[in-house]
Amino acid sequence: MSQRSFWGGLLTGGLIGMAIAIAMAPQLKPETREHIMSTSKHWSGRAGRLLSKGRDAVMDAADNLH
Repeated sequence: MSQRSFWGGLLTGGLIGMAIAIAMAPQLKPETREHIMSTSKHWSGRAGRLLSKGRDAVMDAADNLH
């Protein structure tokens, strides 16, 4: 399994989990729903930054090979 496949799967799984949590959240207390939404936004942003940083590192490494 490649690194790209792993991180893509991890990000996809996280997004699916976030969608399920938000879909179930209306049945919960409003405070709990807000907490789930803010936490999912935090982790989604963090995953995006990590993916971007990893992509930049791979591109830099590829440029150094030539």
